[in-house]
Amino acid sequence: MMAMTLIGGPYEDARATLAQLLKQAPSLRELGLAENAVFQADTAESPSMKPFLVIRWGDNEQMVGTTWVDPIDIWGYDELGDYTRITAIVREAARYLSEECIHVATASGRISQFVDRGIGGDLADDGFDAVVKPYRMAAVGNGG
Repeated sequence: MMAMTLIGGPYEDARATLAQLLKQAPSLRELGLAENAVFQADTAESPSMKPFLVIRWGDNEQMVGTTWVDPIDIWGYDELGDYTRITAIVREAARYLSEECIHVATASGRISQFVDRGIGGDLADDGFDAVVKPYRMAAVGNGG
């Protein structure tokens, strides 16, 4: 299987690389997700458009030598009332990462693969007046 090449990459670390992968995914554009609609959970930016994605990274679950496994939650936000579009977007994000993003180089290592851990339940966020659909993944890689 060929390694994935990112436009403008390699990026500094796995966090920046994942955000760029989702921003550059043509299949997500086709579903209505704008390129500038992907955010890290710790960002100071406040999304002004819907739909948008927020990436939340968990703590290392496992590390052997320089190989690591990090849990990731991709939370999709969309207009109140209907989960159809945001469900399609987070499902496609998970499919794209797990099937097309193999051996992605970062400046200090690589993400070998993304593991699909399943979609979450239907949620709502009053602060964003949005429906929310989480998707659980994990990134497996080495280096930084």
